[in-house]
Amino acid sequence: MGYVQETVETLKLKQETPHIQQSRPRRLSDLPFHKNILLLQGPVGSFFYHFAKHLNARGSIVNKVNFNGGDDYFFPKGKFNVIQYRFKLDYWPSFASKLLVNLNIDAVFLFGDCRPIHKPIISICKALNIDVWVFEEGYYRPHFFTLEHFGVNHFSPMANIDLRQIDVRLANDKDITLSNTINQNAFWHMAWAAIQYWLFSLLNKTHYPDYDHHRALDWRLGKAWIKSFFRYWIYQVSEYKKKKAIFQNASKKMPHQYFLLALQLHDDAQIHTHSDFNDLEQMLEMVITSFATRALESSNEYLIIKHHPMGRGSSNYKKYIYYLTTTLGIADRVIYIHDIRLPSILPLIKGFVTVNSTLGLQALYHHIPVITLGRSFFNKHGVTFQGSLEEFWKSPGAVDTKNVALLGKYIICNSQVEGSLYIPPPLFEQYSHN
Repeated sequence: MGYVQETVETLKLKQETPHIQQSRPRRLSDLPFHKNILLLQGPVGSFFYHFAKHLNARGSIVNKVNFNGGDDYFFPKGKFNVIQYRFKLDYWPSFASKLLVNLNIDAVFLFGDCRPIHKPIISICKALNIDVWVFEEGYYRPHFFTLEHFGVNHFSPMANIDLRQIDVRLANDKDITLSNTINQNAFWHMAWAAIQYWLFSLLNKTHYPDYDHHRALDWRLGKAWIKSFFRYWIYQVSEYKKKKAIFQNASKKMPHQYFLLALQLHDDAQIHTHSDFNDLEQMLEMVITSFATRALESSNEYLIIKHHPMGRGSSNYKKYIYYLTTTLGIADRVIYIHDIRLPSILPLIKGFVTVNSTLGLQALYHHIPVITLGRSFFNKHGVTFQGSLEEFWKSPGAVDTKNVALLGKYIICNSQVEGSLYIPPPLFEQYSHN
């Protein structure tokens, strides 16, 4: 690139630089005022009901669409206008378009932009000039949850941001401090809410005969939860020696001899939407086959494959991984494990492999090189490894800590709300005082 062209590109980037109004996490009070609001499906639990009261207190007229008995339970009729959608998914885009127009909606809020009932909403709203705000699990958990304009993950506006477009003044600000009031038991609140959501969806299934949830919402889900509970304790015993060996080997040899592959859920949008893999088995075959070539070159490097904790009761890849590794002759170099505390193992990791898990952000924070195999909003030049997986095994390089810190602050200031989706009352009490 010539000097003139390079100067033009630099000026263009400066003109497109987003304006950073504050170096703090996003707040619900930062949202622009919308007169007529439509809520679709939210996170399990009462968050959306409390959020509706919060919006109503600001002067907004709030409407809600319920799709199953779980939605009805956590967002009952009464205070707000509730529409019960009882038809097939095929008719939903047409129904939603008419609803948005008839109610004069100027903003839609939803949780997860890849759910079948939410996918068509983004394009419909853009055509009608209606804002869409998307909630999701936090990119930096457990202190935050995500709230973005028109999309999350690879659909996030941040996916198209170059590091040079980020206001460099952000790098000079003090580190963002985390509140000590965030309840670390949010998982158990979520689990209890999920059980209630599942139960009331089943009990009221005849009222919504054509509803098809984005994940299993029948007896199979209950069975998976029971299996997950027992498997947790079984794995604590059966994988004890594996975990012990990892730390013993690290103490005897040079550290950073392990690569870590973090699995997504088998039905995660990061697999079926934000990657080119058909399923996790295809991804496992690609990664293990690639690592087998590296294993022939290096005798002291291992690949740890960590199962997703939420998929403990619904999937198990032990047999498939054993088949692949024995066929390739590297069964002693690949360690498949279910439950291990990431903070304790990350200091031992040479490189982190992920399709698009936000654990990659945690790894980067701990100065561990990361390669993403899918389409990720944080997969950027100067942050993640940009070469091939084969090159990553050989030389993952070093993390540019300044770039990671700058991007991390930008992510928190532009997409993260401090608090929990599953313990909403304290959250909204906190915002009422801001």
